[in-house]
Amino acid sequence: MRIWVPLSLPDQPTGGNLGPSAAATVDAYACIALVQTTPVQEITIRSPTDTISGGMLFLLNTGTALYSVTGLGTIVVGGAGLFMWIGSAWFRIGVS
Repeated sequence: MRIWVPLSLPDQPTGGNLGPSAAATVDAYACIALVQTTPVQEITIRSPTDTISGGMLFLLNTGTALYSVTGLGTIVVGGAGLFMWIGSAWFRIGVS
């Protein structure tokens, strides 16, 4: 079972993969708050280790800079995105 209490991740000043590993992020948490302060970065959501379709991820921007999610759009400051794992990739299904 994945945890819905948000995992807070620090700024990713050079963009890249979200967090240290899939096991520490998307495998364990359904909600991740990224405190992004470096502007114009592209973040990639890691593929889960269990590739069965249906996994959900709520990604929050609790920082001071917007960031883009590779191939899935932008998360503005104070905004969020809802993503679903469809077996081979993440698909954005909601935004706020």
